[in-house]
Amino acid sequence: MQTIEENIIALMKTRDKEAISLLYDYYSDALYGIVTRIVRDEEKAKDVMQDSFSKVWRNIDTYDSSKSKLFTWLLRIFRNTAIDQLRKSKNKEAKDIQNQSRIVSMSSHHEIKPDEMDLSIHLAGLDSKFRTVIEKIYMQGMTHVETSEALKIPLGTVKSRLRLGLTALRRIYLPVILICLVNQL
Repeated sequence: MQTIEENIIALMKTRDKEAISLLYDYYSDALYGIVTRIVRDEEKAKDVMQDSFSKVWRNIDTYDSSKSKLFTWLLRIFRNTAIDQLRKSKNKEAKDIQNQSRIVSMSSHHEIKPDEMDLSIHLAGLDSKFRTVIEKIYMQGMTHVETSEALKIPLGTVKSRLRLGLTALRRIYLPVILICLVNQL
């Protein structure tokens, strides 16, 4: 007699549409809760759920029951999809901020020298321990945990270095941004 999990796997591998309904009925609540905690936005969580179920459907042939339970395999797919969604959002926000900075600097009556806004110059001026953390998180899209693992330093140290590095950059950029905003009034 097959368990529910074995039944779902067998149906999925034969591409029976009933499998997706069973999969949804048995696992969606738990997976949705996890995804929501990661992305912290219901609309994004719904998108992640849909993308993840599609990935599961397309990749069921890669599932190996000797390596993990079905739920564990599903959890990895849903978690990774949620993290990818976060990274895409971060990258989009960073690009939007860069575009807004260009617009502000172009529309300003105050003449801003290019080296006042050039992030690479100011990053280069930071202590390497701060610069490396900022680059990993904001330029390469790594999470704090991934940065901690890549640099082989504690998570708390990553967070402290990020905060101190961003504080140093804020001291540089805040006056320039304020001048631009005041000149637009």
